[in-house]
Amino acid sequence: MTTPVLDTHKAVKSLMDAGFPEAQAEAVVATLSEAVSGNLATKADLQAEGVAIRTELKSEGAAIRSEFKEDLAVIRSEFKEDLAVIRSEFKEDLTGLRSEMQENNVAIRTEMQENNAAIRTEMQENNAAIRADMQALELRMTIRLGAIAIAVAGLVVALMKLLP
Repeated sequence: MTTPVLDTHKAVKSLMDAGFPEAQAEAVVATLSEAVSGNLATKADLQAEGVAIRTELKSEGAAIRSEFKEDLAVIRSEFKEDLAVIRSEFKEDLTGLRSEMQENNVAIRTEMQENNAAIRTEMQENNAAIRADMQALELRMTIRLGAIAIAVAGLVVALMKLLP
């Protein structure tokens, strides 16, 4: 960094021409000289520092981009792995559900067949009972008809005896 030069004699003379006493002018110039010689930067210094900062920022930006790309690649890889696991679990669950549905379907069909068989058996038993009841009724009707026929025959005989 180049230090700017301050012409102290010229500055003291200018301050005295402006009405400052010599001691005060020298004190002001000494203070300014100290300040200027200590930490002032020139335009060239600022430009050089700006270039250095830009270079550093570009380097940092490239490093951040590189890290971001690496992190993104890792995240993508993890996402694909997680997705594969989820798909696998979903397929297993789906297979389990299908199997369970098939088992339920078989159980329902078996139960329906058992119910149909039970209903058929019950209907056959009811038909047999109805036939037996009908045969018993037919037998009773035959007996009654026979009794009626005998009674009618008896009446006919009695009427024939009563009538000359």
